[in-house]
Amino acid sequence: MKLVAFYDIEKYKNQDRVFSPSTATVIDYIADSLYKLNIPVEIISPAETRKTDGKFPKRTETIRNGVVLTQCASNGYKSKSLRLLSKCKSRLWLVYYLLKKSKKNEVIFFWDSPVLYEPLILFRMFDKKDVKILYFASELYQYVIPLGKLKCKMERKLFNDADMLLVSTKLLDAKINRTGKKSIVLHGTYRSIPRFENKYTDRLIHVVYSGVINSNKGSKKAVEIAAHLSSNYHINIIGYGEKDDIEELKRDIQRANEVNACKISYDGVLRGEKYNRYLQKCDIGLCSQDLNATYNESAFPSKILSYMSNGLRVVSVDLTAIRSSEIGDMIYYTSSDSAEDFAKAIVEIDMDNAYDSRAAIAELDAKFVRELGDLLKNEVVM
Repeated sequence: MKLVAFYDIEKYKNQDRVFSPSTATVIDYIADSLYKLNIPVEIISPAETRKTDGKFPKRTETIRNGVVLTQCASNGYKSKSLRLLSKCKSRLWLVYYLLKKSKKNEVIFFWDSPVLYEPLILFRMFDKKDVKILYFASELYQYVIPLGKLKCKMERKLFNDADMLLVSTKLLDAKINRTGKKSIVLHGTYRSIPRFENKYTDRLIHVVYSGVINSNKGSKKAVEIAAHLSSNYHINIIGYGEKDDIEELKRDIQRANEVNACKISYDGVLRGEKYNRYLQKCDIGLCSQDLNATYNESAFPSKILSYMSNGLRVVSVDLTAIRSSEIGDMIYYTSSDSAEDFAKAIVEIDMDNAYDSRAAIAELDAKFVRELGDLLKNEVVM
């Protein structure tokens, strides 16, 4: 089965291709779930390099048992016009590759991304093999970013034309699946994480925010929360962002640490085992979404699952998409998205109460693999 998404692996990080680590994590989980069902996977990535020089050839290689990665060729350019041409070339390569390599009645998985709308529509136009599309709708992008009228129409068309859907929430399924086509829900990754048992020894309750670093996201809220917590707590922040936003965060932390009893630390970008080890040293994860954001009814914050897979409790704003989810009854909710209410919810958590988020994630994993098998039954061409 083919999975189409912007994707890369650590081995080729020097090529600096365009992809989201969080997307790659979900793609890995889906690929591994298919492997459990004895379905071999080819991940196809049209991701171009961000570099301004260098030539990186097309390649196909096995990256682990049952999973092959194919990536397009890409050259680095300084010229904006040549970089745009390179993007167009990679998208056209994707269409050509799929038309050439797809089999009759094959199921192809497409990751929902605005930059893939045109290639997918082109592929469907020229496909003569009756390929079936399993489309992953993680959110309604027109609620998140300004797409323009044409892109909005494309997004709706791709939802409508898909043969099967993978959706991030039941609410999103209700919005886009008007004809009742086959669908299953995937909030994110339900991956079991080994226990590393490396807690902090300072006897403080560590509250972590992991995610995008900028002035409009939860990293800023995490700094504000510290002002309302006692010296029994410590705020940990990890994540990626633009250089200016990270420098601004560091300045905010320095000012806060001069006056707050609860101290804050920013520890950069962590991935893989280092990321999981770091989370497991902490106790509570923060999910501080904007309550007024238009995408709240269609998206599920994947960081919640990352926290829970590592055994953390989670404090979140009270959103229907979260409360109605499979793990909604295991979340600690705030009464608003203010820093004061987040601090109040944190303080009210009894850390001595029994709590096993790992068991809940394991149940979700087993359920998803089972439902994915039912969805693809009699559909996959080997």
